[in-house]
Amino acid sequence: MIDKATGEITLDSGLRIPPRWREEAFLSSSLGRGAVVLVANGESHTFKAQPTLISAAMFWIALTFHSAVLDRVSLELIREDDGTSWDDWSEEKEHQRRSDHDAWLTKVIGSPPPHTFPWGEVTSLYYPQDGSSSITVSYL
Repeated sequence: MIDKATGEITLDSGLRIPPRWREEAFLSSSLGRGAVVLVANGESHTFKAQPTLISAAMFWIALTFHSAVLDRVSLELIREDDGTSWDDWSEEKEHQRRSDHDAWLTKVIGSPPPHTFPWGEVTSLYYPQDGSSSITVSYL
């Protein structure tokens, strides 16, 4: 669930991801202990966590920290037809994933994206340059 009033993301496990989460707190959490580093570039660090349930849907989660404070969370729905390699990828499947993201956001937030809030923004996009779709929760 994404709390519209605060931007806090609650996982089905009960763990909460607050907007100004400190990197140190993330790394010591159950989510952070199994995460791998995707990017370590000066003050910016991005971690990919293990697949996680959010509002009964399974997602890959990537968390980006700038100066040790959470900057954004990227969510990518895991689907049964994802396949195991790029040989299984198709643009049609990624557009369907984006539609599935939009439907999930409508269910948990109440209207289709994009959503702008006092604490930040929630978007759902297809990125043709890398052939992926994701939900991005960006904090101010």
